[in-house]
Parts: sequence; C-alpha cells; structure tokens
Amino acid sequence: MSDAGWCSDRFGALPPTIADSAFTVTGHDVTVRGFVLDAPARFEFFIIGGAALTIESNTISNAENFGISAAGNASVAVLDNVISDNKFVGMIGLTGASFQIGSATGFSPARPNVLADNTRLGLVLVRNASAHVIAGNTI
Repeated sequence: MSDAGWCSDRFGALPPTIADSAFTVTGHDVTVRGFVLDAPARFEFFIIGGAALTIESNTISNAENFGISAAGNASVAVLDNVISDNKFVGMIGLTGASFQIGSATGFSPARPNVLADNTRLGLVLVRNASAHVIAGNTI
C-alpha cells in the first residue's frame, strides 16, 4: 500500500495541494522560530522534497490531521516545541523523512519537546522514515 493510501485509510486524505497547510517548506536550511500555530489547517507544517527545516520554540496545535508532516527525504530538527491537541498525530514522517527530536545534532545540547494530547499518537514513522529522539522529550 502506498503512503498516501496508508494515511487515507487511517487519518484522512493527504492534502491535494500545499494550500492545506499553514506552512509548507521545500527549501534548505530554513528555521521557523517563535510562532503559535493554532489553526484548523490539515497540516500545520508540511515539509517535502528533500527540504531541511528546523522547527524551534513554537506552539503547534489544533491541526485537522498532523502537527508536523515530513515526506520525500525531508530532514527536520524539532527543538523546544509544544505540539499538542492535533486531531490525529503530533508528527508523522513518510518516505525517507528524518527527524532529530530534541537536538539538532547528537553533539548539541538537548532542547526537549512536549508532544501531548494529540488524539491518536505523538509520533508515527512510515516507509523508511526515521527519528533520532534525544532524551528529555515528553511524548
């Protein structure tokens, strides 16, 4: 089953366009810092196509589906965020996406996150997605 089929069966359809997300990132070396995203977008963050993003010191909540969704070999560092009350999952990685959760690298200081009260799960990884979770996160 394709990733889109897996997500459609369990969490609702993936967005047909990037317009269904509050932030869509396709670039490299992008940092999003200090935002409160409390919107009913399908995805609060949608990171695709090999993009590299640091999501730092934000509040990400009340997405219709996923707080953070990464696909297509995207690389995402998630540092010092509160990711809560999203309808399905706090973070989902698909098709080779990679998360660094709580530290940008294994050598940088820990910057833990809180993933709480998401309706189904805190973190889901599908189809060769990976996560390096640094101690101290609350999931």
